[in-house]
Amino acid sequence: MDPVVVWAVGICLFAGCVILYLALRRTTRQTARDAAERSTYRDLVEHGNDAILVIDLADGRILLANGKAAELLGYSKEALAKRTIFDLHDRADLQRSATRMADAWQQGGLVYEDIPFVTADGTSLPVECSTKVMRYGVRSAILLHARDIRERLALQRRLAAEQAAVKERDERLQASLHYAHRIQTALLPAGDRPSTVFAESFIISRPKDIVSGDFHWFAQVGDTSIVVAADCTGHGVPGALLSMIGITLFQEAVLTEGITDPGKILDRVRQGVIHKLNGNGTEATTQDGTNAAVICVDSRTSELSYAGGFAPLFLVREGTLVQYKGDRMPIGPQERGTRPFNTECFTLLSGDRLFIGSDGYQDQFGGPQGRKLMSSRLMNWLVETSTLPMDVQSRALQDRFNQWKGLLDQVDDVLLIGLQR
Repeated sequence: MDPVVVWAVGICLFAGCVILYLALRRTTRQTARDAAERSTYRDLVEHGNDAILVIDLADGRILLANGKAAELLGYSKEALAKRTIFDLHDRADLQRSATRMADAWQQGGLVYEDIPFVTADGTSLPVECSTKVMRYGVRSAILLHARDIRERLALQRRLAAEQAAVKERDERLQASLHYAHRIQTALLPAGDRPSTVFAESFIISRPKDIVSGDFHWFAQVGDTSIVVAADCTGHGVPGALLSMIGITLFQEAVLTEGITDPGKILDRVRQGVIHKLNGNGTEATTQDGTNAAVICVDSRTSELSYAGGFAPLFLVREGTLVQYKGDRMPIGPQERGTRPFNTECFTLLSGDRLFIGSDGYQDQFGGPQGRKLMSSRLMNWLVETSTLPMDVQSRALQDRFNQWKGLLDQVDDVLLIGLQR
């Protein structure tokens, strides 16, 4: 044989041996690394706080399970290693389970809790599963953390039941409040024109809640027209209940007993408030009561008489405002005893405008600095808008109130009555 050929064959054989040796060494090292990685994974998985499974992406076989998973599912770790992830799901959930595995592979992992596990004794176990794609040796695998969510779901059910009960109670309360509003409205006079004594008038009534502690009341006794604006303690249900007492007492004082002097009307209503609040064995306090303004106008003489308890009367005449402050005492019990309400009188002129109401308008917070509107600003606005027709003035005052309030909550019931001779 040609020595050159022999030499070439020898070189090829030697090179092949070297390549084979290097490949075997690389394979051995890779195998060692894979074994080391699997050992590390096993340690991490075994000491994890959640139930952990390592799942072969090719066929769903469980490659590794920790003690937590065995405890949670009721199998031994060896038994789990003989099963697939699909063996741990109900037959009805197999398609979804396969879809979740595919989604995890495409997305690199995902979290879901819509597929419960089935334990060794057949119990359906709700779990939150968090998955991540990984390499396990030479295999592509899914690392699955499963967390028992039975307690969380039970808590959610309890919270949902409690929320449903609260919603039902709220709906019943709202229905009751709307019915109370209907009753309260039925007690108030219809329309916004107290009598023919006044050429024009308006009523701005804005309850803070469904029902209001503010109320207005009109009456006609002979030639005398009577207008009342009242603000009962509080707002909402307590104020509304007290307002019903107030309306009844004004009706008794004026329509039953025929009293037409404003001061005496307030005296009589105050007496009734104290009597009714003490009537059930509880003692009325200084916080129980009403602030009110009463106007009586004799249509024959245009004589106006006024009395008020913490409720002023504003008179705008030819662009000038005059404030009648009334008495600084409520229509209710007082610590230092009671004294009669004073009645003030003057003659109405054509074009005069009168304003009475509650303190809800001027007590509203708002403006650039979030402060109270205050009576001084209200009085300026009453003068500035006094040349407008009454219906336009009403809208202007409501617009200014809304602009002042802005996004802040309404703090109290609002009542403002405007009257023009």
